[in-house]
Parts: sequence; structure tokens; C-alpha cells
Amino acid sequence: MQDAFGGVDDCSDKLPQVRDSIPFQALAVPEPEALAALYADQNLSTREVAAALACGATTVKLALARTGIAPRTRREHAVQNQPGTYHVGQLPYGAKLVDAAVAEHAGERRVVATMRKLRAGGASYDVIAQHLNDRGHKTKNGKTWHHTTIARIIRRSD
Repeated sequence: MQDAFGGVDDCSDKLPQVRDSIPFQALAVPEPEALAALYADQNLSTREVAAALACGATTVKLALARTGIAPRTRREHAVQNQPGTYHVGQLPYGAKLVDAAVAEHAGERRVVATMRKLRAGGASYDVIAQHLNDRGHKTKNGKTWHHTTIARIIRRSD
């Protein structure tokens, strides 16, 4: 290729320099005991195991295959996640856990009813959040209310 002055420009100064040997760092493979404890014994998903072991879900799946632990099927996941049972995650506002089953939380359900009543009366999500905060109501995490949280709860309760 010719440069602007008629000379030949091979562009070698613009190409990245490639080394003959690139050091390879081995991937962190979870220990079989840790996999068995989290995946099989505690009944966590591959994503949850990956988060606990600070590796990727694909790495967990490959390690499961190598160790002979059979991955759960969709059918087993459906049984695990039957309605009325609670396994992992946060309960929705208005629900509580009683003997490993989800039950209605009467106090929180009254707050949801108040949200719906205010919204039906034309109040914005910001106004509803301010109303609840002024009266000392807290979220399930013990924090103050925000308009996005109100909107999500009302949408889920419809």
C-alpha cells in the first residue's frame, strides 16, 4: 500500500504485536465435594452454585458432567418449584413463610390494599410511596418506599 507521499507503507506499526506463546491460566474448576454439597444436598440451581463458587454456570455444568452428578431435568425443576412451596429468593410483599409453605401476611396485605385504593383514586406512585413513608410503613427489607417498588407490587397484585 502506498502512503500519502508515494512511499510504500506496510502498516506494520499499526498492527498489534503478537507473542509466540501466550500464557494460559487454567480455569477454576469447582471441587466435587463443593458441587455435591451445593447442587445435590442444598438443591441449588447451576446459576446459584456458580455464584456461590465464583465461577460460570457453564463451568458448573461441565464439572457436574465430569463428576457424574446428573443434572436436574425440567420435570425435577417443576416438582421442586411447585406452587405453595418456597425454596430460594425473596417472598413477594404480602406473603410470609409458614412451615416451608407460602402464606398470606395480613399486615402487608392491608398495605397492598391501601396502595391499590390510593392508585384507584388517581394517586401517582410517588404520592403513594410518600404516603406510606409518612405513616412509617417499611418494605419487606425494612427500607423506605420508592415509586418503582409501589408500581411493581400493584402490577403483581392485579
